[in-house]
Amino acid sequence: MTPTTDLPHEDKAQDFIASLVDTPPRAQLGLEPGDLQGAVRQARHALEQGDIMTGLYQFANLVILDSSEVDHHIGLAEAALMAEMYEMAMSTACAAMVLDPKRAEGYLLCGRAALAMGEIEAAIEDLTDAVTFSDGPLRDYARSWLVRAQASAPTS
Repeated sequence: MTPTTDLPHEDKAQDFIASLVDTPPRAQLGLEPGDLQGAVRQARHALEQGDIMTGLYQFANLVILDSSEVDHHIGLAEAALMAEMYEMAMSTACAAMVLDPKRAEGYLLCGRAALAMGEIEAAIEDLTDAVTFSDGPLRDYARSWLVRAQASAPTS
């Protein structure tokens, strides 16, 4: 018997994946983008209270529900940094950077994750971009992380 690569459910699976790309689960559930703001506030509150895993879980669910919303990725990256899950923080922050290339938070979080993983050059690059795209208190905060990264760089 020759194994087949065409499974009867393969077309259905591909159609399902395509539908997720075309219409996020949030929309498939009949929810509007603003309908998730209460969940975002709840996830942020969990992080502020030190309940990192709850915040992480809630932001991960928000990313699943609507992966086009940059704030969901930023929240998940912040939670992952707090949980010392640096690779997750970096990949999620990178997704935020792709979604909004001029938003400083993605670069800041990616740079902080890179620094925590010892990837000093990448950290300096991302943190420099964070300073460039930020202003006010966020710029000062990004600059303080850039100074830390530069201090960690090996001298030649």
